[in-house]
Amino acid sequence: MEVTKRSREENVLFSPDEDLAWNAFKTKFNKSYKTGIIEGEHKKWYLDRRAEIVQHNKEFNEGLVDFEMDLNDISDYTMDEVNKLNGIVFNETNFQLLMSNEEEDFDFFKEIKVPDSIDWVAKGYVARVRYQSACGSCHIFAALAVIEAAVKRKTGKLYSLSPQHVMDCSKGNQCNGGWMIATYEFVKKNKINLDSDYPYIMKDTNKCKVKKTKTVGSVSKIINLKAYDENNLKKIVGTIGPVAVGIYASAPSLVNYKGGVYSDKACMKQINHGVVIVGYGGGTKGVPPFWKVKNSWGDTWGEKGYFRIKRGSNMCQIAKAPNYVIA
Repeated sequence: MEVTKRSREENVLFSPDEDLAWNAFKTKFNKSYKTGIIEGEHKKWYLDRRAEIVQHNKEFNEGLVDFEMDLNDISDYTMDEVNKLNGIVFNETNFQLLMSNEEEDFDFFKEIKVPDSIDWVAKGYVARVRYQSACGSCHIFAALAVIEAAVKRKTGKLYSLSPQHVMDCSKGNQCNGGWMIATYEFVKKNKINLDSDYPYIMKDTNKCKVKKTKTVGSVSKIINLKAYDENNLKKIVGTIGPVAVGIYASAPSLVNYKGGVYSDKACMKQINHGVVIVGYGGGTKGVPPFWKVKNSWGDTWGEKGYFRIKRGSNMCQIAKAPNYVIA
């Protein structure tokens, strides 16, 4: 029954009657707009992306591409709105200066076999997917996911940490973007509240309301990994845990990603969005090698908030600036 209902919804969303389809889209994703002009602009983006999805999925059904696209909560976003989601401010010079050859410190790599595949979500090291909304706080969400996993490894407890605490109590307008290292440094110095104690409100307030008696988490070491080395990245993800990375996330194919192993030459640009590698697999039974990645665009996007992306070719610049922490 549920499948039939969903199929009917999809049929309406892709109806040749554009007004009918648009109204169905607004209903499904609870959309409203301040003016008719603003709505008209969003409708245009929705229709353009809908056409791209139809064409792409024809290629998917013919076996020409490895991932599928679909309409989602951000399919009507203007490019300005998409770019606001992508809040990475990356200083390549500083990253090169901070980069460390951490593999030299981990002699146990020589003793421990790196697994062919791993999924830290299935192992219980990854908290729920959250929705950053129209705020460029992806860098904070990505960093906190890494800290959550590191704390789980150290204590056995999985916490959902508060991005709002970082936003309100650290310097700068965090909705305008940043870099993961700043969040690591903040938590290393201050610890952090749980999300339940300091809820996310999707905007900067510049008013720190930290509950100091309820801070948790710790960071003892911050590590920038060697750039463009996916073999080393696999070692770290496979033996230590999730790693934060920057990617280019403004390509329409990623905005409307539904499932499968993502790859697109259009995403080989400068990194602008923070996400977290939480596993890897593929390379057998016709499935390309992939990274499993946690996003912060809500659990209705992609594969319940996650996506798989081609591994081994630095797709979307995923291996340009990886980083993680030890709790």
